[in-house]
Amino acid sequence: MRKYCILFALLLVSLAQPAIAGYQPISLWMLFAGDYSYIDNVVNRKVNLGGGQAVTAVAEQANGNMVIAVADKGLFVFDGKSLQLLKMPDESFAAMGDIISLACDSKNILWIGTTKGLAKYEGGTFTNIPGTETNLQVITDIVITASDKVYISGMAMGDKAFVGGGVSFYNGTGWATYHKGNSDIPDNLMSDLTIDNNGYLWAIPGKHDMGVARFDGKGWKQYAAGSGLPINNIDAIATNSSGKLWLGTPKGIIAFDGTSGELRPFNNGFSPRLSNFMNTSNGTLDLQSLAVENNGTIWVGTQNRGVMSFANGGLKVLDNGNSPLLNNSIYKMYIDKSGRKWFISGTRNPMFATSAPLDKKNRHTYYTESFGGVTVYREHGMVNNPKWKLYDSTTSTHDIDGIYSIREHKGDIWFTSTVDGLVTYKNGTFTNYKTDKVLHNGFTDMYVAPDNKVFISATIGGLKTFDNGTFTDFAKSPNMGGITGITYDKSNVLWVAGQGGLSKRVGDDWETLKKKDGLPSIIFYCIMKDSKGVVWAGSAKGLVKYDGAAWTEVGADFDFPSNDFQSITEDSKGRLWLGSNKGIAIYDGTTFTAIPNADALNIKKFRVNDIFVDKNNIAWVATDSYGLLRYDGTTWTQYGYKNGLQEKITAVTMGADGKLYVASEYQSFGGSDINLPNQSAEEMQRQEIARKVKLADPKSVFAVIEL
Repeated sequence: MRKYCILFALLLVSLAQPAIAGYQPISLWMLFAGDYSYIDNVVNRKVNLGGGQAVTAVAEQANGNMVIAVADKGLFVFDGKSLQLLKMPDESFAAMGDIISLACDSKNILWIGTTKGLAKYEGGTFTNIPGTETNLQVITDIVITASDKVYISGMAMGDKAFVGGGVSFYNGTGWATYHKGNSDIPDNLMSDLTIDNNGYLWAIPGKHDMGVARFDGKGWKQYAAGSGLPINNIDAIATNSSGKLWLGTPKGIIAFDGTSGELRPFNNGFSPRLSNFMNTSNGTLDLQSLAVENNGTIWVGTQNRGVMSFANGGLKVLDNGNSPLLNNSIYKMYIDKSGRKWFISGTRNPMFATSAPLDKKNRHTYYTESFGGVTVYREHGMVNNPKWKLYDSTTSTHDIDGIYSIREHKGDIWFTSTVDGLVTYKNGTFTNYKTDKVLHNGFTDMYVAPDNKVFISATIGGLKTFDNGTFTDFAKSPNMGGITGITYDKSNVLWVAGQGGLSKRVGDDWETLKKKDGLPSIIFYCIMKDSKGVVWAGSAKGLVKYDGAAWTEVGADFDFPSNDFQSITEDSKGRLWLGSNKGIAIYDGTTFTAIPNADALNIKKFRVNDIFVDKNNIAWVATDSYGLLRYDGTTWTQYGYKNGLQEKITAVTMGADGKLYVASEYQSFGGSDINLPNQSAEEMQRQEIARKVKLADPKSVFAVIEL
């Protein structure tokens, strides 16, 4: 059975998964900028943030709409399709000052923090809440508890400039303020307000050099170096549904249990890739924002280095060079209920607290600088089934690009890679065997012989064997085009298929058969021995078999979907399943039967890269452009983007554990979009964004899904 792939996915597919009609993008991107928006793959210059770039906050309403605050333009509401400016009366603080914080409670009341004071929007009406009630004039942070209690922090006007004003609390009837003069609050300057699952308030006191503080409704408790924390420099706080707290620092992430925390350093605590990335910055990171998904994936917004995420020991980096991210400085992040990440571009202005913002017409100081709008992102593989575990080329601890074959050996799954050499996988752990001396430019196919001898073919360097972690040269490659398949015949003679014919091992040399020897072609894609000892090989122009004495062509008089055979496998009934360039046929030893195409899935003539038939005679079909297909003899089911896979599946097999392992890669058609002279500016910009979307998407996917 052919295992010939470029990129890899490990998949254990749930049989209960419904058929997937159509495809959706692997990732979802939206952009909201001052002069355009990008929604549903369309650039629209008429839908924008009113010319403003200083997005300062976003909030999710109870109905799922998102509110975007733009410092000098107001509030925009996004309903999933369109962007509308929310009209505000001139006397509202939201219109008079800059909006710099937002939050929405369960009653759909929008709380708006501005440089003129606090405002709320309820039932179509704006209401000002002046500093005489809250004791704060500039509202930098707002959080709301599950019971709709409101906490705000910010600054009050001092003698000459703004000063920290502490934290104010609204219980539904009135406001109470906690500051150094009336409470045990560690500092009057409090930021990054966060509510945990117990309803406790957490905040960063001072100028991010005093640890963190917790308010339980009665008093404040400070956690700092020597009293629960390893270091004092805390730049951001995040929590998720687990109730745990994560603290972002320049040196790493602290997992905090509410009493103490341990630092997980950036330079060696996450991924080998991140260690290399951090070597240029002495192991520190200019972390500005932090968010943690319910599945534990950590997102870090940096200053000037884009966004990073850490999952399954891997690293993903998004910046405006490899993705549509509008700006490489991300000072706020928000994860909405649908899993979209809202990245707010910019940097907090360190001079803001000492330079009083004036009215708009006289303003000279912004709360943020390096403006860039807001980027919305939802990554691929939004699979809620807990039996699915996904990896990809951007999050795996190993480069899982360039995988050419998948085999099971001694209870482990083995891969050959042009990037990482020989890799084994077991229970979520990767082990790779790679030496530059033997790797050359990569391994392609692997064959585990009945005597457990492992043969590995290299793109340069011929055929090798592998045993106990050691590679040994076995033979030079017999075909200039490389080896695409390996097998023993019933006499234990080694045969290989390739781009130069069929070759067998004779003594210490190869004997190669070509067209002059009666073969229909010299291009062969696959070779395998069936349960009766017959060797079958698929070529570009037909099917041949070897009975131990001679090769003969089979099925020349049958009208195959295509004679270009890409794969051969055998089911439990002894039937051969033949995957071609245009579909599938079954051979029972006497009769060939064409399998009907998956018309219900709008798949007419599909290229089959590989087939595996499980013990229940369910066929798993790796296609070139339509994802993974399941065929039970009657019904076709499609697994594609919605399941986290790429559209091109290059190999599929099932392990003894009953799990299905699938290799997938990004389908590239080569070349780039051509900008025609009559294309609009919007279309040319859309093409550039779409190009960056492709760069940001993973080129390979690795999923573990139980049957």
